[in-house]
Amino acid sequence: MHRGEIASIRYLSPSDVPSFQTDYHMAHGDIPSFYFGNIFGCYSSNQVQSMPLQELGLSNSGLNSHMVIVEAEEYQLNQAEERRKRRMISNRESARRSRMRKQNQLSELWSLVVHLRSTNQKLLDDLNRVIREHDQVLHENAQLRDEETKLQNKLKNIQAEDKLCSAKSRRNLIR
Repeated sequence: MHRGEIASIRYLSPSDVPSFQTDYHMAHGDIPSFYFGNIFGCYSSNQVQSMPLQELGLSNSGLNSHMVIVEAEEYQLNQAEERRKRRMISNRESARRSRMRKQNQLSELWSLVVHLRSTNQKLLDDLNRVIREHDQVLHENAQLRDEETKLQNKLKNIQAEDKLCSAKSRRNLIR
């Protein structure tokens, strides 16, 4: 049973029922079906109208209290409908805020992507520059090693010639 539902309708037994038919201007079983709404569940309005009041759980004196119950039930239904509408509006607003949050996050991520791509391009340019400079340094080192080798060979040749010249000059002095 849910909150606000009616569990049962109390009624007076036939011996306790005072007669108010003249006040209501209707016969004993002549109750319009719109008073009962969905309260009788599986019974159709024709079945409800053809049932005696005691079987429905009502008597003429209980009709006023039944109408109060029906009005209370309608009030509860209206309250439930209002809560449902407020919840629906709240859910729509929450969904709108969620979409805005998602859109802001997406914008921030795109800004980050642009920034990171720019930084990445800058780093690639720096890397390519360093690679070119490294290649130049390696080329210069190779040239300097070749030049060193040539100069060492030249020095050895000069030293060898100097030894030959020294040896010749000593020979010439000895003679």
